[in-house]
This record gives sequence, C-alpha cells and structure tokens, in this order.
Amino acid sequence: MPKRQSLMIKKVEKESIAEIMGIRPGDQLLEINGHPIRDIIDYQFYSADEILDCTFLTNNKVKKIQI
Repeated sequence: MPKRQSLMIKKVEKESIAEIMGIRPGDQLLEINGHPIRDIIDYQFYSADEILDCTFLTNNKVKKIQI
C-alpha cells in the first residue's frame, strides 16, 4: 500500500481553534474537504473555503474536525 501523503503540523498557536480542537505539533493534515493535502500549495488552495472539513492523523488515529 502506498504511503499516504500529508502535511505535518509544525506549530499550533496558543488558544487557536486548532489547539482547542486538539491538534498538536507532529499531527499530519491528510485532507481538507475531501481533497488530499500533499504540500503547502494544496493547503493554501483548499483552506480558502469558509467551512473546512479536515482529516488529521494523530497518534496513529484518523481524526476529523470541522473548522
């Protein structure tokens, strides 16, 4: 099975929505609104939507959150 591409979270701002939702440095952002996130360009393009359904890999578990 090929390795799933993702973008690693390097920093989470204190008291941000991401921190409140439990996202931590080292987590992997897999998808935004069903689109795979392979690099910063994908992230910038797909994060422009008003509502973001995000899929993360955290502690070897898939976690879905809406921002």
